[in-house]
Amino acid sequence: MNRLFEKDATLSEYLGVILDRKWMVLTIVLITVVITAIFTFTATPVYKATTVLRVRYQPSILGGSEAFSYYYWSPNFLDTEMEVIKSRSIALGVISKLKSALLTKPSEWNDYFIEFNITEDTRPGNYKVIFIDDSDFNVLAGDGSVIGSGTNGERFKSDGLDFILKHPSGKQGLSCSFTILNFYPMVSDLRARTSVSLLEGIDLVQVSVFGSDPDQITREANLLTKVYMENSYVAEKEQAKSTKEFIEEQLEKTKETLAELEERENELMITEGIYDIDVNLSKMISNISDLEAQKLDLEIQLYALNSEIERTLKILNSDDDSFLDLVNHPIYTNKNITDAYHRYLTATDEKEKLLEFYTEEHPKIEELNAELITIKNNIKELLYDSLYTGNAGYKKRDLEDKIGELEYKIKQCDTELERYPAKSLSLVRTEREKMVNENMYNLLLSKYQEVKIEEAMRKTYIRVIDPAVKPLAPIGPKHRRNMIMGMILGVVLGLLSSIVLELLDNTIHTPEEVERFTKLPLVGIIPKPIADYEITQKNKFLNIFRREKPLEEFEDLFFNIIEFPKTPFSESFRTLRTNMLSTMVGKKLNSILITSVDRNEGKTTICTNLAISFALTGRKTLLIDTDLRKSEHHRIFKVKRSPGISDICLKETVLKKAIRKTSVDNLFILTSGRRIPNPAEVLESEIMNDVIQQIDREFNIAIFDSPPILPVSDPMILGKKIDATFLIILADVSLIKSIDLAISSAESAGVKLKGVILNAMSYESTYGKYKYRYYYE
Repeated sequence: MNRLFEKDATLSEYLGVILDRKWMVLTIVLITVVITAIFTFTATPVYKATTVLRVRYQPSILGGSEAFSYYYWSPNFLDTEMEVIKSRSIALGVISKLKSALLTKPSEWNDYFIEFNITEDTRPGNYKVIFIDDSDFNVLAGDGSVIGSGTNGERFKSDGLDFILKHPSGKQGLSCSFTILNFYPMVSDLRARTSVSLLEGIDLVQVSVFGSDPDQITREANLLTKVYMENSYVAEKEQAKSTKEFIEEQLEKTKETLAELEERENELMITEGIYDIDVNLSKMISNISDLEAQKLDLEIQLYALNSEIERTLKILNSDDDSFLDLVNHPIYTNKNITDAYHRYLTATDEKEKLLEFYTEEHPKIEELNAELITIKNNIKELLYDSLYTGNAGYKKRDLEDKIGELEYKIKQCDTELERYPAKSLSLVRTEREKMVNENMYNLLLSKYQEVKIEEAMRKTYIRVIDPAVKPLAPIGPKHRRNMIMGMILGVVLGLLSSIVLELLDNTIHTPEEVERFTKLPLVGIIPKPIADYEITQKNKFLNIFRREKPLEEFEDLFFNIIEFPKTPFSESFRTLRTNMLSTMVGKKLNSILITSVDRNEGKTTICTNLAISFALTGRKTLLIDTDLRKSEHHRIFKVKRSPGISDICLKETVLKKAIRKTSVDNLFILTSGRRIPNPAEVLESEIMNDVIQQIDREFNIAIFDSPPILPVSDPMILGKKIDATFLIILADVSLIKSIDLAISSAESAGVKLKGVILNAMSYESTYGKYKYRYYYE
């Protein structure tokens, strides 16, 4: 019976349930620990190679370029950079530099490919290089078609292939076959083995690569940072170069203009005879010069910004997928682009997994390719929109507005100058232009130096603090931790299993459950039939894997009550005998019928020992085997089966001749007799009634061993003729439904059960309440 559902279970009751199944719990713990140990000590060692980078936001010296700089600061700047390090493009770069996806035949040609770049356009497959003369070569596809021609030592780039082949002695007819392996699994594997984290409180990024080969992961970790730094510098270098060229051009023009203005100023001073300018006029010229300088500064910023916009538009208008790198640009921090890019990554990862099993021509791959094209077009459209509505568009409009304001102020100053005498006006205008150009020249020269400094600084804003070194010891598996976790897991599984089994349990365990469920008095508790309790306790560990024998096989138990009178097993029958007599106080008790719910529940053992117990009190006792289908008592007492009860009912013998004396004083036995086809009819006959009456007259106590209630109707037939009927319930085995059905069947037949015997209860039963001891020495 489920002890945890019957009432509000207490902690002690839960502990009792666990103790009942302690050997199962210990076995589960042992198995879990053994499995954990096998996996832990046979697992491939895992190493970790780590490099530490300092990644700092390096603001642009040029005011305008920071609006569109790839490294334009945002609150998620470092988060963005960490995602870039783990991106597919960086992983592809590492695979390229390692040449992991390249197999050459002859193998020494692998070293002649001094650079072999893998891109999204690269197609895995077989290729061939054939030198057509001492310096030039053709590249052939797997089907023999010519992809393109190249020159030894120079870059070849065509149809997704991008490499530099430098053979030390190229000559006509020299050839090499090479295979580009499926690099998608390699990229996925490297990304899965890469971990990027931010050291708390500082702008240091830790890049770790895990793997079983310490040399390999060390190379991968260092190459990851190298490729990341190279890719990060490209965009800034292009922008700085464009701005630098613009300033150089403006410097040269301004220098020429200044020379012309100085010559004109000298001529005017001589012709007009004016060598000095009014103080107020001089202040106005200085003011105009400052405004022009501010305007020039803004124009330089606007130029830099427009150059970057043009570069971005060029990327967006290209046919390759380089525009996807712009998604990581902080300026495009917009939810629609982020969501679209996540869809792209999901589809790409799915494609990588499928390419491990299928080719590009497989329908699933083609379907994913179509989906990827749709997603990429969507991303490109969103990037176009963001280019004009995001930070860049806002900054550009802001610069244009500020330039317009300065132009308006300069125009007002020019109008003010018109009020001065015409004689001085030519010199004033010349002086103004000269001062403006001097300021412009100084500003341009300053900006030129700043751009050069910025170009140098862009190389160092990412710095390797600690390069990866070969790990000396593995980081896993962690033997001690795994064993502790395995033990904890085993304990948890064992405890949960014991609780689950208890919740699923539908059997009787304890005396309280017997009385609560059957509503019948419990007249006896027979301990588990183990021949020698003390020996069993000493060998408990061996017994947990030993299957218990059926109750009827414990033949040495049938006479234990005589040979070992002080054992708990023997004492339990004395208690049973006393309780049976107590239940019938004031009533006639000459005949007792013992039955059970189902087969193999210890009925024969209990009948035999109970009969011996009564005989030891001096009562003349008869043990009758009325189990005409499966009789056992003739074997136990080593007598012949016939004559017996069936022979008497068939009038083949008489009671006096069928009863035999046993080796136990005052104990007699009446066996079942020969087998008959109709036991129920025989037991219900008038002759059987006469036999029972005769037994009542001749014996003090008659114990009838009857078949189980559920399989046959014999117990219901006999039960109505016997003084008292007792039902055996086998602890931890008898099902509640079966018990309920047996009691209902007996009551329906008019048999009144006087009590229940709980058989085969463990020495240390549930909750530890029922512990049998030796009461006598």
